[in-house]
Parts: sequence; structure tokens; C-alpha cells
Amino acid sequence: MQNAAACGRAQAHYDGGMGEIWGAIVWGLIPTIVVAGLFAFVIRSILRMDRTERKLYAQVEAEERLKRGLPPRDETAGRSAHR
Repeated sequence: MQNAAACGRAQAHYDGGMGEIWGAIVWGLIPTIVVAGLFAFVIRSILRMDRTERKLYAQVEAEERLKRGLPPRDETAGRSAHR
């Protein structure tokens, strides 16, 4: 078996630390975590906005029905009985 230096190849020296590996892992995961957080925030905002819009629409519809003398809307209309 020949010595690596004798063959003209550079010899890698192990410094015994794992700091570089863990640093690379952390820096590799940070963008994924940030993007996942932004995605969750956007989806949560969309769902909240939809819920608020439906609530306000129902309120406006109830006011308009009251102005016109119509009976209140039946909330169970269109839903299945065995829900």
C-alpha cells in the first residue's frame, strides 16, 4: 500500500469537530422553516378572512331581509338531515 503523499494526492486532515456539519444543517433548514411559516401564515389569514366575510355577508343579508319584511333565512335549508 502506498502513502497518499507519495502518490501526489493531498491528504485531508480531520480536525475532530462537528461544528461545520451542524452549521450547514441549520443553514440548510432555515429557508425551509421560513417558507413553511409564511405558507401557514398566508393560509391562516385566508381562512380567517373568509370566515369574517361570511359572517358579515350573513349580517347584511339579515338586515336586508328585515327591511323588506321577509322572514329570517332558514339556516338548515339545504343541509342533509343526518349531518
